[in-house]
Amino acid sequence: MKITDSPVCNPYRAKGKWYHKKKGHTGEDRLFDHEIIVAPCDGEIVRVAKQKQMGLCVYFKDYLGNIHVFAHCQTVYESKRFVRKGQWLFRSGNTGTRTTAPHTHHEIITPKPLNIEDRIMTRKLFEFEGYNTDPVKYLKTLNHIPEPTWIVKTLEAADWIKSRVRVPYPAWLKSKHG
Repeated sequence: MKITDSPVCNPYRAKGKWYHKKKGHTGEDRLFDHEIIVAPCDGEIVRVAKQKQMGLCVYFKDYLGNIHVFAHCQTVYESKRFVRKGQWLFRSGNTGTRTTAPHTHHEIITPKPLNIEDRIMTRKLFEFEGYNTDPVKYLKTLNHIPEPTWIVKTLEAADWIKSRVRVPYPAWLKSKHG
C-alpha cells in the first residue's frame, strides 16, 4: 500500500501529553493494520534503527534530499540501499513505547523550510537535522514533481558508447574536413 492509502488518525502538529507543548506532533500517524508499505518515490534507505519510543524506524532519503522517517515498523523488507517507487519498504506495526495499536508514524525532515509555518518546527534525529513539514502537503507537492530519469539515461548512454556499431560521418562533414 502507498502511505497515502490510509486515513490520518493523528495529524501533524496535534497536541497531546506525549508531544512538545508548543510544537505538537512532529509527523502524522496513519492507521495500518500490519500492512506492507511501499516507497513513495525513488530514493535510498539511509538508516534502519531501533529506538525506544518510536520502535523500529526506516530513514528514507528521497531524490530531492528530504528524509522520510517511518516509525513503529514490524519488519523491514528492503535490504538494498537504493529503492524505486513502489518497492516494498516495511510492514507497519506496533513497536516502541509510544504506541497503542498498529499504525505508521510518518514525518519528513527537509533541509530548508517549505513554508513559513514549517520554519518553527526544527527536528534532529541522529545526524539528520532540518525542518519538519506536513507530510500530507509534502506528498501532494512531490506527486507534481517529475521523477528523475537520469539513472536510466546514463545507463542507456553508456550502452550506446560501448556498442561496436559505428555511426558514419555525414557526407557534408566528410567533404569539408577531408
